[in-house]
Amino acid sequence: MPCGASPHGTTDRDLSATISRRLGNVPALTEVNVRLFQNCVRVVFPALLFGVFPAQGLLASDLTFYVGGVNPGNLHSGARQVNLDGGAVYGFRLNMNFIPTVGLEQTFGFSSNFLAPSGLPDGQDSNGFIYSANVIVNFPLKNFTPYATAGAGLIWQHGSDNLPVGGEFALNYGGGIKWKLFGPTGLRFDARGYTTTKVYDNSLNMFELSVGFFVRF
Repeated sequence: MPCGASPHGTTDRDLSATISRRLGNVPALTEVNVRLFQNCVRVVFPALLFGVFPAQGLLASDLTFYVGGVNPGNLHSGARQVNLDGGAVYGFRLNMNFIPTVGLEQTFGFSSNFLAPSGLPDGQDSNGFIYSANVIVNFPLKNFTPYATAGAGLIWQHGSDNLPVGGEFALNYGGGIKWKLFGPTGLRFDARGYTTTKVYDNSLNMFELSVGFFVRF
């Protein structure tokens, strides 16, 4: 059987002419046209993607060391109000992008004066630990990368007896900006709120503001 012939004696050229007659001015869909279309997709689509999302922002991961402070709200237990003091917090955040511009970030934070009730006697401790797993959405620009984030985790207050918070599940939400300095390094400014629902008779709302130094890899 000749190359390009069908079992019924119809060649590719005859089939192409038949399609052209039926479609009017539309060119026959030859193998060359198909390959041309595939090559256009392979070139144009990545070009558009890299034009919208700069290459340095694609699938980049980073580790941030940060320091900041927390400002908690007040708690109510019946008719009694419990005032909580703010304190310093420090730790690190590990962000791993699993698709372009979107990643999963884990935060580990520590504090030696965490949500302590006002007037806590000397010699009593109120230490704290924060863990959260967040989805982070980056919007990369030339030297700046604004981002939004939300997630869930745990806040844990420990130390002396009768501390008001203990260990609680917490939601968090916020955002910030990453500022590229040189090479893979940069500064990061972050603001986020935390909310728990089972502290005394109400929820606890806490605001955290921090600055950090990140390394991208």
